[in-house]
Amino acid sequence: MGSHRRIACRVGLLGFLLLQIACIKAIPITQDGQQSLVEEEGILILHSDSDVAFNLVLISKGQALPPTEFEAGQQLRALVVDAGMYRAASLARGNLIYSVGHEKDWNFRVEPGQINYPGQIVIRYAPGGLYIFHQSRTAMALKEIQRRFPTLLEQHPLVYTGSDEDEFARRYPLLLRTNRAEPADPADVEP
Repeated sequence: MGSHRRIACRVGLLGFLLLQIACIKAIPITQDGQQSLVEEEGILILHSDSDVAFNLVLISKGQALPPTEFEAGQQLRALVVDAGMYRAASLARGNLIYSVGHEKDWNFRVEPGQINYPGQIVIRYAPGGLYIFHQSRTAMALKEIQRRFPTLLEQHPLVYTGSDEDEFARRYPLLLRTNRAEPADPADVEP
């Protein structure tokens, strides 16, 4: 699974602002409907389970995406972004910055023409800091995407693009390609 490491690195607000200077595009998808993509664009699903509100900064090709805001609780965001390699760089909570992008768990790719799910960011508040880790929750994400963006799933296949193994994606690859939440046929399950 993902990394369960306490993140201790804190940087001032100035570092967060500097990261925002060179931003690349990220277009939020806020409602279901037809979503056309141009060549070399994909849909990125950002999924969180957090005790606190935070902003997430992702980096691709040396540039930052605009920060994505998350409230406390379970959240799912869909963004149209350029295809390519990405990494989570930092989380901001108030005027504190937590660096998270130094381990492979925080690297993922966005494939063009697809709905890309790199896993879930989990944040737990503890005295003196935050515990921040990554885990794959493709089955949970698929159900939420089906509920909120059914037309999107009809148009584009869902793929797991995180850095760690995803047991659900490995065992039920046809579910992701056909975008069903549960197997309709035992043949859909790979041992």
